[in-house]
Amino acid sequence: MQTSMSLSKIVGPILGGMAISWIGSANTILVDVCSYVVSIISMLAIVKSFSTTSQKNHKNTFMQDIHEGITTVWSIKPVRCLMLFATLVNLVGPGMDVALLYRIQHELTLRSQWAGIIMTGLSGGMLLGSLVNRWAGKRINMNRWLTISSILQVVPPLVLSFTKNPLVICLIQIFIGVLLVAWNVQSVTLRQMLIPDYLLGRSSSAFRLSAWISIPLGDGMAGIMGQHFGTQVYFILAACVLFIVAVLKVYVRLEQVIPSTKPNAVSSGT
Repeated sequence: MQTSMSLSKIVGPILGGMAISWIGSANTILVDVCSYVVSIISMLAIVKSFSTTSQKNHKNTFMQDIHEGITTVWSIKPVRCLMLFATLVNLVGPGMDVALLYRIQHELTLRSQWAGIIMTGLSGGMLLGSLVNRWAGKRINMNRWLTISSILQVVPPLVLSFTKNPLVICLIQIFIGVLLVAWNVQSVTLRQMLIPDYLLGRSSSAFRLSAWISIPLGDGMAGIMGQHFGTQVYFILAACVLFIVAVLKVYVRLEQVIPSTKPNAVSSGT
């Protein structure tokens, strides 16, 4: 699935650029909207439950589901730590793309084609990362693989803080793509191993509530800092935040409480 998503992110911008040149930007957006409609209709056709275990007999209210999801995430230590790590990474990670695009346009004054090439490098790295992860996942245990990827995440912002070579920037984007897949696949796998099936949906929602709320904050911070202080300052800040995540990950063994099977109750995962 990760491979297909990475391929779509490579092919998508190319098809989008061709569509804009052929039918214009407005019609291209309309085609994009239609693709979402097709996806919605396809999902409505799915009637079978995704869960492998029986559902609860009673129906919770919306607020009860939220409370149960937050309680589940917070009561399982590895999931709680992953949520903290994801929140910090998302605070600076996506913002690096904003700062990078600002640098390309305003600081390096490169042609607009370079923005597309560099962003495609990220997608290419994600495709490569899906292949590398399949190989490494069989040879390196989950906790160590997460530790390695968290440590290596400090390297890209440090390099981007001083390099002005677009080819080096593109290579760094490829490297970031590999690390993104390595971290995402392992962290999602760990969550699914620890959280009971019937709680996965509401727990994932609670997890993303914290992990994703930092993305717009980081994007806004990247734009403001890039404009007023320069993108180098933001990349150094990103490196510091990711260094904190790496240090915390080294001292936290997320794999130490993974059971052979899923816990029957939330408390068994703590």
